[in-house]
Formats: sequence, C-alpha cells, structure tokens
Amino acid sequence: MLIPAEFGGSGLGLGAATAILEEIIARVVTACLSRPDVHDGTLLRHGTPEQKKSYLPRLASGELRLQAFGVTEPTSGTDTTRIRTFAKRVGDRYIVNGQKIWISRAEYSDLMILLVRTTARDEVAKSSDE
Repeated sequence: MLIPAEFGGSGLGLGAATAILEEIIARVVTACLSRPDVHDGTLLRHGTPEQKKSYLPRLASGELRLQAFGVTEPTSGTDTTRIRTFAKRVGDRYIVNGQKIWISRAEYSDLMILLVRTTARDEVAKSSDE
C-alpha cells in the first residue's frame, strides 16, 4: 500500500494504509470471534424443529445474524457452573430471570444464545448439570 505507484504499489499515504489495515483486521477478528460452531451449532443441536426451520435458513443466507452469547454474570463471571440466571417453564414458554453482563457481539446480532439454568444448582448432582 505504501509503495509508490511507479514501482507497482498503490502509492497510498500512511493514513489510508492504516484505515485499510484496520478494516482487514476488524473483518478477521469478527470472523474469528463470531464462532459459528458455538452459536449455529447450539441451535442445530438443541433447537426445536420449529426454531431450526425458522432460523437456520435465514442464518445460512445471511438475513439473520446469531453471534451474541449471553454467559457472563456479575456474581459468577464466566464460571458457568455458578450462573444464577434461571428459566422457569410456564406452559409452553420459559420465563427468564437473572442478569448478564458483557454479552459478546450483541450489537451485531439479531439473535442470541442465552445460557441459563432450568434446575437450581442445589438440586442437581453435579454443578455442571442443568
């Protein structure tokens, strides 16, 4: 980028070269951090047939983005065995109660995977159980 045009380069100045590199790095970092194996894979493995039919084609086409992952809590950090956010089933829906902070990629996502408990921690044999 900085090599003069007469020598086969772009002849750009330092400011333009910096802007171009910043864009390239942002795209690479975004691709690495969006972790489609985590987000799309979670929906593929654990989603209902209706969710898969509704969301997966639109995710594959790029119409929807599923990159946000709500894990971290004020009292447990990233220790997922200690999360307190709870989803209680009421009829055919869940009522979610809890707190999340630092939700990754929320501003770039249309959907989010939210990590919650469906059974209280003191009611399970292993802390990593639901």
